[in-house]
Amino acid sequence: MRAILRGMRALCEAGAAQGGEAAPGFEALLSSVDWEAAPATESDVIKSDVIKSDAIKSDAAEPPPNPPTVERYLAAACEASSPPGSPAGDLAEALAASGHQLRWKDMYAEYDDEPDMAVFRRAYAYTLLVGPEAPFRSQRVKVGVTLQGPDVLYPPHAHKAKELYAVIGGTAEWKRGIEPWTARPPGDFVLHPSGVRHAMQTSAEPVLALVAWISDIHSTVVIVRG
Repeated sequence: MRAILRGMRALCEAGAAQGGEAAPGFEALLSSVDWEAAPATESDVIKSDVIKSDAIKSDAAEPPPNPPTVERYLAAACEASSPPGSPAGDLAEALAASGHQLRWKDMYAEYDDEPDMAVFRRAYAYTLLVGPEAPFRSQRVKVGVTLQGPDVLYPPHAHKAKELYAVIGGTAEWKRGIEPWTARPPGDFVLHPSGVRHAMQTSAEPVLALVAWISDIHSTVVIVRG
């Protein structure tokens, strides 16, 4: 787990150093996380109850299994990263070694009666590592890792939170507002300003990315139709 956290920090440092529009956000993120802190509890590190629900009890004898997306695509997404020695490549290597042991979840259950969202949900998973109720506590930011399977659209959506992405493995097309679709390979950094709609489309390979909310971390995600 420490290797994953070190890799996340190094990738954020690369985002702060690259000088693009996302750099100030990564600088703020780096100062908002105690990267040397111990996890909230030892059991939080592996298969922890990051987000509690009626279906997932913190005192359950066995944690629920990871979504099938993780078993199908995590290894391939890690292999599609930059070479080891680069920030993205080192984080991919750490996730390949122990990422299956993290608590991964799916999302958007309330949209499952919509065909495109049902397809998306079955090819998407995330794990939250830093945040108010995450293994590593922060009241200011949320930081985690997302995994999206191949040939899947993450439909246009928006939220009040200002969002940062750093691509770890795989190349996908990313769209923000009225800007054109743009290919983002491993090592690329993306800023989604507050309230701006955005979407991601994978093709032949899955995509693994670091994601961070650096403002309004309790806001909700809204799928944008029309």
